[in-house]
Amino acid sequence: MGSRPLPQLRSPFQAAVPAARSLTKTPSQATDTGFTSRTQPAAPCTCPWHAPLRTGKLPDGKFGPSLPCRDKHRVFRRLSFRYEEAERLVEAAWARFEAERARGGTATHDHGESVRDRQVLYWFALTTEFRAKECASIRWDDLTLAHGKPAVRLAGQFTKNGDDALVPLQPFVAEAMARMRTRRSAHHMRAGSGPVVESDLVFHVPDKIARLVRKDAAFAGLIPLAGITTRRVDFHALRKSCARILIELGLHPKVIQQTLRHSDIRLTMDLYGELGEDDLFRELPGRVPLPRMFGVGGVG
Repeated sequence: MGSRPLPQLRSPFQAAVPAARSLTKTPSQATDTGFTSRTQPAAPCTCPWHAPLRTGKLPDGKFGPSLPCRDKHRVFRRLSFRYEEAERLVEAAWARFEAERARGGTATHDHGESVRDRQVLYWFALTTEFRAKECASIRWDDLTLAHGKPAVRLAGQFTKNGDDALVPLQPFVAEAMARMRTRRSAHHMRAGSGPVVESDLVFHVPDKIARLVRKDAAFAGLIPLAGITTRRVDFHALRKSCARILIELGLHPKVIQQTLRHSDIRLTMDLYGELGEDDLFRELPGRVPLPRMFGVGGVG
């Protein structure tokens, strides 16, 4: 009686090979196995971004596990402006436009009207602490400019906390916005379209508004023109600057908190109300009364 052959043992790897090969079949070949073309593995990625993962080789020819981390140990802090610096920022917007036009730069299609509107936008954000998206959502029927209490209403669907907001406007800001509407209506009439209506947006906030703020701040000398800096300047810096300006004016912290629409006053005073070293040396010296012992005839 002949001996029966022993079954051939296969390793788990060898057992998995046929199943892996069946995944690479074409749809016509895979009808009997139940696989479809969607189960086929995708082609390997050949883009340069995944090259270090495939080869372990960096683009410059060196070998390493990953690309170096830029700005790993640098701490960025959003810059805030004092009132005098805010004036320089707003004035620099038009001064930079004039300088670029004098150098033969690209002229705006509206003869600088967008730059004037940006100046009004700056003052609006510096005095109301509105965020960029909130400024972009305001329509003319949200403003009260003609009466004795100018204000702006912001619907809760556009606020960060979801609550409706009614913020008073500074008189000079309300007047500047009324003049902006008059200029815009005249420009539309010259272009053949109708005047500004109540449902129109007040501000046309460009996508590159953060870069425009940085350029204006650099032109005003508030940040370096070039080079490495840890001071972050963007449109949100105007909101932080408003808190700093209100603190300079001596307003009650609860008024500042309500203007920023913060639920916690610690966020208002600790994050938005932080002061710089120049504020300490400008405000603190000379505030403590002179003791009698250091007066005339006292301790020398």
